[in-house]
Amino acid sequence: MDNPVDIELQRRYTEDTKPPNPTAMDKWMIDFSRALPVVIIVLVVLSCIVAGVVAVFKCWAMRIDREVYSDESMLELQAYASFTSSNRRRPKSSTSPR
Repeated sequence: MDNPVDIELQRRYTEDTKPPNPTAMDKWMIDFSRALPVVIIVLVVLSCIVAGVVAVFKCWAMRIDREVYSDESMLELQAYASFTSSNRRRPKSSTSPR
């Protein structure tokens, strides 16, 4: 028969080397570490979508600005500016010396 001391040492060795039962926190951490790459990928995709929407909005706003300030409207603004500036000139008085 086996030596009782050897049996006891074998039992202690297997108890010490056996992995402990995972707690709820350990299970949550394992699940989170598995899901972390997916979370990072989703955040990157969402940020790219937001950046695209912002870029499209900026291009659309620039197009609207270009339409508002097109060549024809700029000519109209210049004509209006020259008209108003010509009306603002002080009239020459007949009493001023030359």
